[in-house]
Amino acid sequence: MRLSSGRSIKGITNGLSDTMFGPYESCTRAQIVTFLWRAAGSPEPKTTSSFTDVPASAYYAKAVAWAVENGITNGMTETTFAPNATCTRGQSVTFLYRASKGHRERQHELHRREVRRVLR
Repeated sequence: MRLSSGRSIKGITNGLSDTMFGPYESCTRAQIVTFLWRAAGSPEPKTTSSFTDVPASAYYAKAVAWAVENGITNGMTETTFAPNATCTRGQSVTFLYRASKGHRERQHELHRREVRRVLR
């Protein structure tokens, strides 16, 4: 897939270069979680990640913390996330499903609050 010069995919990811996207490349667990976090608007997590393999300075640290807080992932073990491991299709779909479920629940809650406010 070709990208026009310097463009990103809706602020979620950049390509391999200014002109190439790489649709057949594998993604890591860190990348997938970061894509979802950015798609959600890059919300600030309440805490930092406790995984030993997620340094606070890593580009994906906030994304991992957000994903854990929102039930999108629990990590590979209690102490590791495995950010550089290839994210399998099953993991990717699970993360996406859990992220979309949380989004739907937040939208329903906002709607319920608005209805209650209007009916008062």
